[in-house]
Amino acid sequence: MSKRIEHLKAMIEQDPENPFPLYALGIEHMTVGDAEEACSCLLKARERFPDYIPTYYHLAQSYEALDEAERAKEVYQEGIQRASAQGEAHALSELKAAYALLADDV
Repeated sequence: MSKRIEHLKAMIEQDPENPFPLYALGIEHMTVGDAEEACSCLLKARERFPDYIPTYYHLAQSYEALDEAERAKEVYQEGIQRASAQGEAHALSELKAAYALLADDV
């Protein structure tokens, strides 16, 4: 297990109400090539912190890595709705662009 993963797990234990360490743990798992574990972490992050918008992009990316395009599209759409409701223009733009690319590929 990488030191980053260990460090992020410790951060989650120390501050379980902070969405960032759980989100970052998912990204770190993607970085080391473990899309399944990334998806698991990011699903937990979305469940516990549904208003943490960055989760949606990376959760959808993990579904794409697992060849689950339909699930990825659903997550992008949910993220688009939440980002729009929160006025998160930058995240909204990224989510829409990623969704469009996936929709064109399918």
